[in-house]
Amino acid sequence: MKKDVIVRKIRSLERKLAEIAAIMDAKPASDILAMRMKIVSSVKGKTPYEALRILSDAEKKEKRFLAVARKQADPNIISERVRLDTEISELKSELFYIERRK
Repeated sequence: MKKDVIVRKIRSLERKLAEIAAIMDAKPASDILAMRMKIVSSVKGKTPYEALRILSDAEKKEKRFLAVARKQADPNIISERVRLDTEISELKSELFYIERRK
């Protein structure tokens, strides 16, 4: 492979790895609890319309948090992270030897 192709491939894989790391490092359960505690104090003294709007926004956020939790529960995410780590290491090693030959 050529050097520029390897560099582009490494960057692409590192972006995917960062996405997976963000999913694995997220704490959706604590985010949901914190959001619910905030909602309780936000809804007090509001009109029913305002309270409904706040609860509707919270429901959308909670669905996103639950989607992250489902992704975290996927057993394939860890194997994908390991695969990406390995592939990045191999490409970096190949890049090192290409640069060394020059």
